[in-house]
Formats: sequence, C-alpha cells, structure tokens
Amino acid sequence: MSKEGVSIELPEELTMFTVDDFRNKIIKKIANETLKNLKAAKLKLLDSAGIQLLLSLYKSFPDLIIQDLSENIIKDLQLMGIKEIFVSDRGVNDV
Repeated sequence: MSKEGVSIELPEELTMFTVDDFRNKIIKKIANETLKNLKAAKLKLLDSAGIQLLLSLYKSFPDLIIQDLSENIIKDLQLMGIKEIFVSDRGVNDV
C-alpha cells in the first residue's frame, strides 16, 4: 500500500452513461490503496449519477482532494446546495 495514495483523472463526462465504467476503473486502480486525489481539469459535464459517485468516494475517502473543478461545475454544485462539500476551506477543491 502506497503512503501517498492514488491519484485519478476524472473523465470529460461523469454522467449516468459513463459513471459505471468510471467506477470500475477506480475499483481496479485503487485495489488496496487509498484514493487521495481526483483531477477534474477535463470534467465538463456532471449529472446526478456523477455527483452520487463523487459523494460516495468522498464518504469512503474523507481526505480526498478534488483539484481543478471548473467554474461552471462549481456553479452547478452551488445551485444544488452541495458546493461546500467539494469546495471548502478544508481544501477539498484546489482551485
């Protein structure tokens, strides 16, 4: 097990059409590791299925850092009332 944990790049779309494949990719990649970092620079489209996956990952890995969320995604999270979960003083989003 790596002390640093695993870093994974989010896809361009995290939607009901792509979330299962991405979840399987994460499961294979982390195996017995700790997920430490999600890179969101490419993420352009996020729906409720994608948000559910991110919330599940955040619950499983409380030290998870999501980097580079776009302003549009941050606005969407704010409209849904969950921005503070992903963008906070704690450094969940490194913008």
